[in-house]
Amino acid sequence: HNSVWMCGNRLWNPFEFRRVLTHELVHAFDFARAKIDPGSCVHMACTEIRAWNLSGECDLWTKWFAFLGEDMINRKQRCVREGALASLIENDRCQDSYVARGALEEAWAPCWKDYWPFTTKPDLDNRWRDNPMLS
Repeated sequence: HNSVWMCGNRLWNPFEFRRVLTHELVHAFDFARAKIDPGSCVHMACTEIRAWNLSGECDLWTKWFAFLGEDMINRKQRCVREGALASLIENDRCQDSYVARGALEEAWAPCWKDYWPFTTKPDLDNRWRDNPMLS
């Protein structure tokens, strides 16, 4: 615990690295602030919902090829649900799809709206910041 491990041989560009790192750091933040019980499928569902929502993994510009020809209404929510459910099912205690889906539904409303430590949804944050890599 208290570590984030990233395998670089699976990440093909810096944008994907940033998304995966953000995903894992959201988990780290949740475990540090919320006293998450790893044995609770509802707690794990909440951190997965937040990580999938806040990391940018389901944003239109990263998944445009998957969204083509689909109904675009609520597509990000469906992507976050699918990703969080897949992550939950990988958890030993939440492998039963009925348990995982129930935990996801129970955690959805409060966790979907929780952007902390961001002040707003990251995809809507358009404030200008100097790029530290270009300084």
